[in-house]
Amino acid sequence: MLHNPERAHPGDRSALHHTVRDAFAVLEEAAAAGRVTGYGVATWAGLEEEAFTVGELLALAAEAAGGTEYHLAAVQLPVSLVMMTPIVQALHGQGPPAAVGAGLRVMASAPLHGGELPGIVDQELADLIRPGLTPAQACLLTVASCPGVTDVLIAASSAPHWSEAADAVAQPTLTAAQCGRSLVYSPPTDPDTERRLRVHHARAATALDVRVEPGREFWGWAGRTLGAPARTADGQPAWLRLVSAPKDKASGKLWDGALDAQHAFGDLDGHRPALLAVHDAVDDGTAYRAELSVRVDQPVLSEDPVLRHGIQLPDSWWQQLAGVLQKVAAAGTDRVAVRQQYMDRVIAQFVGIPAPVVTCWTTAHADVHWANLTASPLQLLDWEGWGRAPEGHDAATLYAYTLLQPDTAARVRATFPILGSPAGLAAEATVCAQLLQTVARGDNVVLEDQLRNWAEELRRR
Repeated sequence: MLHNPERAHPGDRSALHHTVRDAFAVLEEAAAAGRVTGYGVATWAGLEEEAFTVGELLALAAEAAGGTEYHLAAVQLPVSLVMMTPIVQALHGQGPPAAVGAGLRVMASAPLHGGELPGIVDQELADLIRPGLTPAQACLLTVASCPGVTDVLIAASSAPHWSEAADAVAQPTLTAAQCGRSLVYSPPTDPDTERRLRVHHARAATALDVRVEPGREFWGWAGRTLGAPARTADGQPAWLRLVSAPKDKASGKLWDGALDAQHAFGDLDGHRPALLAVHDAVDDGTAYRAELSVRVDQPVLSEDPVLRHGIQLPDSWWQQLAGVLQKVAAAGTDRVAVRQQYMDRVIAQFVGIPAPVVTCWTTAHADVHWANLTASPLQLLDWEGWGRAPEGHDAATLYAYTLLQPDTAARVRATFPILGSPAGLAAEATVCAQLLQTVARGDNVVLEDQLRNWAEELRRR
């Protein structure tokens, strides 16, 4: 196995591919001499970071062998409930199944993420995957059930651990729906988990002096979050959301996004649901954060971030949106939504041009799409990921999610004249590359043709 070749030339795909081809040539010579019957690539981040694709590895092997009779036989990559991209790709027919279709074995390494997952995955999530399994077994079965995975690489420190692992992979495989269920938001199945979150949700309501309205509640992924409508002491409608995480992971941009946004923006003159209060608690190694916000009763403009239907909005709405994003852009922050290093890599790879020079960095919401917007009044939701980005990033993001509706897309461009200008090129290229990257992973495929047309337009500018 050629181990972690992506480390040879970080950020330089051309040099990396040249080096890989040279290594493959040596391995082809060894195969021709009978010293090996085949070879493979064992990578930790090469496929995830798109330093190379399976198709590119096959092409390099063919170049090295001087034809299609090459001996590249396998790829090895991490697959787990932490390194989930291969599972997500496989559920969309991409990634591992495509590699198998090309004649390669797909070896899943680190299925327990270096032994960390049994301490992270609790019993209720294990039971959600398949009742009766231990957390370690549930993690292993999910990996073994991933479409396209042909081998699961397991290391065991004792005979009982080996037996536990063997029992897990001997189980009937999970269906695609069951694999997906382990990755998406779903209610808790374990009564103790439900009880703990309900208890902390109720404690937070008491601490924040609000009354939760019965009959409507929303659970997050594997019971990690619980949200419900509430009323403040003076009768104002509110929303109380409880999020939980292991104590040592309860920090960072996403954990603090809503609180940081409240400090920076307040309610944005009524266009952002204000965060009224926060209550933090720690119990038995788990951190709980309750966020009390002004309730938004208006429906969002689309259930999907991608606008799939025509929409009529008054001129005043577009003017308000432009004003809101202008105020966001003017705010100061040290939070980062888009990094230059990321731009340098993905724009070259997915748009086919060097990353344009950023003439101005501004603050961005960083997730402006139709499932985060309401009509009357205009509200902009979901502030977890905001931070610094190239000027025009929010306008470019909304434009990208509007590409299926040419009339509305034209209105976006008219409202935000930075789109199409030299100053907006960096933001447009960044967003186009971001979404083409998601297409490569099996998401937003409905936008693929429009995004590729956009990329062609950007290359001509």
